[in-house]
Amino acid sequence: MALVQSFSANWKKAIEELNREVLLSFPSLVTGQSLLQLALAQLVQYYNRFHKLCTSNAKAELVNIHMLMVEMKKYKSNF
Repeated sequence: MALVQSFSANWKKAIEELNREVLLSFPSLVTGQSLLQLALAQLVQYYNRFHKLCTSNAKAELVNIHMLMVEMKKYKSNF
């Protein structure tokens, strides 16, 4: 339950930090964005697996997957 609460409280900041770190680490925008999208896709896969393992009480506290996806779309490039 503590893991669910921690994730729910920090997921947006963590995605922002991931975006910042990738952009700083990879000077090529194309490479950086590709890697960021791969990391975010992996996050969604693990989140779905985690959701399936949680109890119904924990699931009620989890962030809706659609909210997670909407937030991730903000970091998708258009080039």
